[in-house]
Amino acid sequence: AAGISSAGLVDSQKGRIIYASDNLPDYTGAEFSSVLREELNINCCVENDVNSAALGEMWKGGAEGLESFLFISLGTGIGGAIISEGKLLRGVKGGAGEIGHMVIKENGIPCNCGGKGCFERYASTSGLLRAYKDEAGVQEINGEEFIKLVREGEATANNVYNRYLEDLATGLSNAVHILDPGNVIIGGGISAQGNSFLNDIDRAFRKKIMSSYGEYTKFS
Repeated sequence: AAGISSAGLVDSQKGRIIYASDNLPDYTGAEFSSVLREELNINCCVENDVNSAALGEMWKGGAEGLESFLFISLGTGIGGAIISEGKLLRGVKGGAGEIGHMVIKENGIPCNCGGKGCFERYASTSGLLRAYKDEAGVQEINGEEFIKLVREGEATANNVYNRYLEDLATGLSNAVHILDPGNVIIGGGISAQGNSFLNDIDRAFRKKIMSSYGEYTKFS
């Protein structure tokens, strides 16, 4: 058998991509299970990539032993997965957890989903770097280089980073108020910054969350 972890809205029962934004052009409708059965004569299970990551964290990662948590992946966009009472919350059509498309700024930056002001346009890693490039007038920079500038105290990088943390905290507080997960696991390349990054998120989050939630919500 084969297991495929894929971006996009996934029908895990039929093994196909229900919807993918313009981050992956022409990807909507991909039929993984049927193609693999036909070409290789093997069964295939397909799952959304962030759901897969959350299940992996629960099995052998930072969420091992947790019954409830929100997993959020910060990358090109923002993906989310919800574990409640030890089970993945899928929703009616498998689309639960798409927190990247919460609107946090009315009539804000256009998003590939067709909306405006989506969470991921401001709080994804690509959103962070885009904001810095626009403000600093640079052509290219990666996440590691940007964080190095922040830690060195470069003014523009720090201004952009602080706005980013505010936007990230807005989306996280919205999600926590709705889901009350108790634990939030942060994934994606920028999470490699470790405790310093998590502490920055936590400080911004505490300013926006209701105190009763803040008492027990933890980041890792």
